[in-house]
Amino acid sequence: MISPDARLLRGKILGARIRKLRTQLRFSMKDAAALIGVSSSVLSSYETGKKAISLPELELLAFHFGLPLGAFLSDSESKDPEDRSLEPDKLIALRQRMIGARIRTRRNDLDLSLREVARDIEIPASRLSDYERGNKPIPLPELEAIVMRLDQQVSDYIDHHGPVADRLDLLNQVKAFRSLPEEMRTFLLDPDNLPLLRLAHNLSSLPVDDMETLGEGLLKLTRS
Repeated sequence: MISPDARLLRGKILGARIRKLRTQLRFSMKDAAALIGVSSSVLSSYETGKKAISLPELELLAFHFGLPLGAFLSDSESKDPEDRSLEPDKLIALRQRMIGARIRTRRNDLDLSLREVARDIEIPASRLSDYERGNKPIPLPELEAIVMRLDQQVSDYIDHHGPVADRLDLLNQVKAFRSLPEEMRTFLLDPDNLPLLRLAHNLSSLPVDDMETLGEGLLKLTRS
């Protein structure tokens, strides 16, 4: 169990790391606060440890800073930041409308009325209507209930193509690259090896029969 004193210390350490990364990346207090939809005074309270930042806020801050979340949770840091100009309120509002539209489409595909679904998950039909129009954010427990009623899973509604997903994919690719043996990373980064890499890529897309024919041809050349 984590004591209150330990939680307070953890908050101060996290705040100090946020400030360090923000200043290193040359974000002003005002600009960084706007990225996660809070005031400068709130971000200042996070950095001084008077208040603790939430996980969703930290995730969005990491995204805008172009850093993996681990840069805030540990001493590891990324030196490949990218400028991100997404406005959090617009991004979240867009995602809400997309999720609502998908719920409505799925409900119609199943020939279920709005009132029927609302009754089954025990929420007002007006609330479900607001969710489908994207007028209100859907609390995760209610989203789970809705999609379960529609024979789906929350994972069906996760954004796999938006800017946040693109950034996560890039970070995963970087992580995978770093996990390769050093000699392989060195080979891949050498511009002189680019023709070989392109050749390997083209060969990987050949049908099996063509690969066998090519292999037989190479074998004949080596024997001649």
